[in-house]
Parts: sequence; C-alpha cells; structure tokens
Amino acid sequence: MPATDDRLTDLLLRWDELRQEGRPPTADELCPDDPELQVKLRDRIRQRERIEAMLQPSTLDAAESRSSPPPIPHVPGYEILEVIGHGGMGVVYKARHKALNRVVALKMILSGPAASPTERARFLSEAEAAAGLQHPNIVQVYEVGEHTGRHFLAMEYVPGGSLAARLTPDGLDPRAAAELLLPLAEAVQHAHEHGIVHRDLKPANVLISSEFRVPSSEPGNSKLETRNSELKIADFGLAKRLDADGGHTQS
Repeated sequence: MPATDDRLTDLLLRWDELRQEGRPPTADELCPDDPELQVKLRDRIRQRERIEAMLQPSTLDAAESRSSPPPIPHVPGYEILEVIGHGGMGVVYKARHKALNRVVALKMILSGPAASPTERARFLSEAEAAAGLQHPNIVQVYEVGEHTGRHFLAMEYVPGGSLAARLTPDGLDPRAAAELLLPLAEAVQHAHEHGIVHRDLKPANVLISSEFRVPSSEPGNSKLETRNSELKIADFGLAKRLDADGGHTQS
C-alpha cells in the first residue's frame, strides 16, 4: 500500500537520523502502535545494515579491503573513484565523467534495483527539485539517469565535506553565525521562489569547499574568510513542491 510504503520510508529515514546522532532507536520505539509495521521496519533496517556492511568493511577487514575493495557499480560514461558518503536512502560516490573529464558526486539509491516504488519516487523527486534550481549556493545537478535498474544522480562535487563536520562543540558567535547563514538564506529564498521547500536543512546538508574555514567562536575571530559560493545546500530528498495556489505542498 502506498501509504504504508511512505510511512515505512519516513521511519527508516528517522531511524538513520537518530542513529547518526548516536542514539539508534528500535522499531518498537519508532512505531509502537503498529506491530505489523514494526516487523517490516526491522526487515528494512537489517537489509540496510547488510548493505552498509558491504560498503564500509569493519576494522578487522580493513587490510584485506584495501587490497580487495568491495564491488562498485558500473555506470556508463562514468569512472567510480570512491565512496564519499551514505545515509538513510542513498550512497554517494566520487566519480569522473569520462567525456568531460569532470569530477562529480554520483548519488544512487542504497538498495539499488531492490528499491521500493516509494524510494524510487522520492529519489526522482529530489532529482527534479534540485535540477530546476540554478543558484551559486545550491549544488548543481548535471544528469539524472538509470542503468540496470539503478537510478543515479550526477551532481556538482564539493570537496570540503559537510558543515556539520567542521563545526566545533562551542559553536559560533552570533555575528559569525549570521554571516554564515546569509548566503544559505538567499539560496532557500531562491528555492521558495521556484516552488521548492527543502524541509531538511541542517549542517549535514550544507557542503563546503576545501578552502572554507569555519570562524572561531573566540572574540575577534568572527569575520568569515570565505566567498559566498563556497557554501552549497544539498540533499533535496525530503523537499516538497508548493502548488500553484501557494501555501500548500505536495511530494
């Protein structure tokens, strides 16, 4: 049932989000009122963990994995270089577009051909939302495609990782935070003007260039030494599209 698939996918995303925060919930905790859904969610969590185990070998197997890397997907026209991230639904590879000799970020559904219709629809919704936005602070989409049942999304490669990985426990002083947020607010406004609401904006979904330096929270160090274009909003997987009347959203 589509409604059940939607809820299952949302619960899996919530499970992954809490897991990344260091407090992975059980299926019973996520849907205590629905025993049947608990069973399905446990199966999906086990499937996800098996896939992730193949993508990220344990420390004991690290030496062997360096000499025998896990299989990587074949995407015509691209050379897959390495895994650079994965989350609740997708895995992201650093890849090279052979014809253009351009390094890109290649995102694919984690479960590949086994993905549910809801996962595929959400993945394609992300592609559609991001591809329609042209802004210096939004990750650019180059291509959307599919090969042997695996949907992929070729995007701008931003080498510095996420803002979440750069922030310190002390955070930022108000002035530095305001300067940091200004280009992101402009990007969000651009998306809204094109009928797109991100819905999952957080430091983990803000990518930065390798040269960018997060300002210190110490007095006198609040000035940002960065260009606005070095901050990029990514991951429109939970985005909603505003309808023509405004104010209402749809998947």
